[in-house]
Amino acid sequence: MVGLVLFRIFEILLFAGVGIMVLGASIGALFCLFGARDLWREELRARRFLPLTATIAGGKILADTDSDGTTYFPELLIAWRVKGRSYETDTSHIRHIRQGYPSRRGAEKALERMKRRELVDIVYNHDNPAEIRLANRYRHTARLIAGVGAVCGGAALWMAVQPFL
Repeated sequence: MVGLVLFRIFEILLFAGVGIMVLGASIGALFCLFGARDLWREELRARRFLPLTATIAGGKILADTDSDGTTYFPELLIAWRVKGRSYETDTSHIRHIRQGYPSRRGAEKALERMKRRELVDIVYNHDNPAEIRLANRYRHTARLIAGVGAVCGGAALWMAVQPFL
């Protein structure tokens, strides 16, 4: 009787371990896939875009009013020169720089902080120099995501082989 109860407990723990192993392997595989996808995109982008230092030519505050109230956005004007030709654009299309503030004063402080830098690292499309992006500040993120996936997958594999050791 005691042996049967212990066997049943072992069986339940084994199935729970398999479930955890499958979950860990799935999460690991997803992280590895997303990390690999981001690394591939970064490589493709690096082939088209070349680094350049641009100047901050000015800025303004934009207001967006909706049912939640008014949100203020600092917007920079960026200028750069490629092959003797000058270009300018605002930062409204650059996602990770477009942060909203609940007060105009907060947005003005952020704009002043950004304008103090005077120079900004960008990458431009060598086929179309008017197309820019901020230089990738998060270039190690894809490697981190892939690493987390490998750790999850390794832990799941370790749990899978434990009953056989």
